[in-house]
Amino acid sequence: MTFWLTALLVWMAAGARIGRVLVKPATTARVAIVIAVAAVAAAVTLGIPEIAVAVDHALPQGINGAALADRLVVATWLLFAVATSVVAAAAWPVVSRRNLRQIAWLVYGFGALVIAAAIGWSMEFGWVMTLLGCAFIAVTGLRNLDWTALGRGIALYTAGTVIAGVLAALSIRRLAIGEEPVRPGDPGWFWPAWQLTSLLIAVGAVWIVIELWVRARLLLRQIRALHRTMIKRFPEVVAHEQTVSATQLKASDQVAQIMDALYLQTGGGMEVAAAGVPARSVADRAERVARWARNPLGDDIVDARWIAPPEGLSPRGWVQAIARAFEHTATDRKSAVAQAD
Repeated sequence: MTFWLTALLVWMAAGARIGRVLVKPATTARVAIVIAVAAVAAAVTLGIPEIAVAVDHALPQGINGAALADRLVVATWLLFAVATSVVAAAAWPVVSRRNLRQIAWLVYGFGALVIAAAIGWSMEFGWVMTLLGCAFIAVTGLRNLDWTALGRGIALYTAGTVIAGVLAALSIRRLAIGEEPVRPGDPGWFWPAWQLTSLLIAVGAVWIVIELWVRARLLLRQIRALHRTMIKRFPEVVAHEQTVSATQLKASDQVAQIMDALYLQTGGGMEVAAAGVPARSVADRAERVARWARNPLGDDIVDARWIAPPEGLSPRGWVQAIARAFEHTATDRKSAVAQAD
């Protein structure tokens, strides 16, 4: 059952990458990632015992004594290495962006010859070339690690590639000493290791999408109370014809609506001398704006200077800070009421 589930998850990742190519420019690197993840999905599918048996029945004699499914597994992982090498090549400063497409075609052409040789001649040769490709990808990935959404995706993808290289090396050793390849469904850790490799690569390929979606969901939860208060007070900031369903777009829209409502509450951008100079501390500034947003007729006076995002902070981060302070003011108010009772 895990074979089928793993294949489903990797194919979903491939579908997600196809979706990004459809909604964004189909650059050479984006198309290469689609090919790479689809190749991994095909390899995982060939690892399903029932699928492997069905593929072998298409050519009962195999090719040069090796089962067809085994040779196709080598071919799919080779295709992964070839396609990801195109992406890795684009990350090196010595590679010209202007000639990247021509370089990609040369890599694909060489890869096609290698894949043909692996299928029709030597599986061992195919695994050797896969190992070399994985080594190049791993070195490139390690050079580009960074604590960002993209960097974390690269780390996962590179980790999967490193494991794929190790498994390719073990396959070379097995063939070199004359042992048969491990068949799908055979007991042991070999095929589960390939499944783990495939999942790491698939998750790494779509990590940016996953992380941005999670961040958008958290943002929507954080600003929910502030958003409800402000749009109830200023419903005109919401365009009723909007039918946004994507979580990231919805979060961006709500941030913009909150900023518009705060602007309207200041009187359309008026500056009031009594408001004073905005506090330098982001926390203090957000707390005052939050108290004023909850009770505009209270003692706190805020003008357009206060609601403008502080220097170095994006509108999204600024609205998050106000929303956190808005929640704290609600908690403090409840505590004060409880003590008064």
